[in-house]
Amino acid sequence: MRFPPALAPRIRHRTALPALCLCFCFFFGAAAHAGGLRAIEVVVTDKDNPFFAKIGRSANEYAGLVTNQQAKVNLAFSGFDAQRQATQIAEAAARKPDVILLTPMASPLVVAAVKSAKRGGGVRLIAMDAPVDGADLTIATDNVEAGRQVCQFLAERIGGKGTVAIIDGPQVSAISDRVQGCKAALSRFPMVLLVPDMPDGKASKEGGAERMTELLLKYPKLDALFAINDPTAIGAEQSIRQARRPGIVIGSVDGAPAIEERLRDPASLIEASAAQFPDRMAGQAVVEAVSLQAGKVPASPRLLIAPKLITKSNIGTYHGWRD
Repeated sequence: MRFPPALAPRIRHRTALPALCLCFCFFFGAAAHAGGLRAIEVVVTDKDNPFFAKIGRSANEYAGLVTNQQAKVNLAFSGFDAQRQATQIAEAAARKPDVILLTPMASPLVVAAVKSAKRGGGVRLIAMDAPVDGADLTIATDNVEAGRQVCQFLAERIGGKGTVAIIDGPQVSAISDRVQGCKAALSRFPMVLLVPDMPDGKASKEGGAERMTELLLKYPKLDALFAINDPTAIGAEQSIRQARRPGIVIGSVDGAPAIEERLRDPASLIEASAAQFPDRMAGQAVVEAVSLQAGKVPASPRLLIAPKLITKSNIGTYHGWRD
């Protein structure tokens, strides 16, 4: 079994706190103090989305590794259903675990469930990927930086002038932060025009294809597209090809296995993706759970993991989300 790259020194606080201790010594230090961690509940947004599926698998793997297989781990997927996730949180809290690891959906139902869980038994809760009121700690990708990296690349790729579109997604903080970072990057290029329409592609391949078709019909001239995640980008690329509109450069966020294939294809319109590291996120969450169980207070309520821009030129050095 691999040791968790979650502990590599790419994790940083928003306030530029130094990177964590060198990965192996820190990890083994956590393992040495994990004796009190006996029950972990993991509630993840969706099992079909590769990012969330990887978080779930990695959390389960690293919990076993840190606790020497002594902790009981229960893993649940919410299927992008806020009501279902709220119920899963309540059920998890009722089992009185040491900690709940959660990728929260943006819903009042989820917020209420988290607060109820905290009140009911004082359970510790770590949010992954996005914040939620009531969490002891949030561990997430620096999504503003991810959006900035990709749109900086797109603007430079089209020579600092041209028309750019964004396919947005569900209104959760991770996605809105990416769009914020993208807009900030594009604003530095006065000859780049961002079209006002930012349709919601539902963070899916099908939604990306549908929204891209609409954009192509409305805008006869597009030079680049920022898609908020890889499935959206892949769907958008399909629509562009079907419409016979070559020359539109696409960038996205995730660094998922499917996008690796596209970046290795010389004919692909997708030329960049800001890679997230779901295994690092999950591994760090487990380590922080050990610290919380030991009574340690996090130095910061939020840890950010720096993304890495993956392009056709550096895809050969990217190790991806492989198990």
